[in-house]
Amino acid sequence: MTAFATDDVWAVGEVLGVMHWDGATWSNVAHPPLEEADLHAAAGAAPDDLWIVGAQESEGAGDHAFAMHWDGTLLSVAPLPPTGADDSELLDVAVAGPNDAWAVGEMDFGDVKRTLVEHWDGHSWTIVDSPNPGADLDELTGVGAVSAADVWAAGTWSEGGIEHPLVVHWNGTSWTRVRAQFPDPSDTVATLEGLTILSPSRFLAVGAHGPSDVQLQPLTEMSRRCG
Repeated sequence: MTAFATDDVWAVGEVLGVMHWDGATWSNVAHPPLEEADLHAAAGAAPDDLWIVGAQESEGAGDHAFAMHWDGTLLSVAPLPPTGADDSELLDVAVAGPNDAWAVGEMDFGDVKRTLVEHWDGHSWTIVDSPNPGADLDELTGVGAVSAADVWAAGTWSEGGIEHPLVVHWNGTSWTRVRAQFPDPSDTVATLEGLTILSPSRFLAVGAHGPSDVQLQPLTEMSRRCG
């Protein structure tokens, strides 16, 4: 969900697709056919410049990362570069400016998962190299932009059956990993599922941790200095 004003709110999902709040009622927004599509996130630079990301199933070819753009009048599908993965999806999107958007997610190569980071420069989406510290799984589930040279993303990496929180930072040139504290040495699961920018100097990442994936507690103390 994202909002530009109290009478201009957008929500996306799997069943209802794309919905808009005009201050009085929610309405479905017309869009291209979205059969077997999961829409995960929306963000925009202005009411006529909104990005929506997710994944769409291709017949016989698995899921692939998916993006749409709202220009103030119409929603249209935006072409994305091929990932070369068996499956891919975009889980969150953030906007640093009119021609500067970031989307993050994962690529599934069958035996391993790797982070997926894509950038919009005003003309096209491109895949940008991103850290993958895990041997088994690396994924990014949340992203927030302070500026064109200060973007943060959070997710999870896994090795040896233990899941760790993952935080990465874009400095205008490259993505680098920022070490996140493992909350409890006895945990086997510590994941970050979302990220929000609180101010130009601080963000908050949230997730869960625990001794197993069925005994989880909230993880909300992953707040760090930006920049």
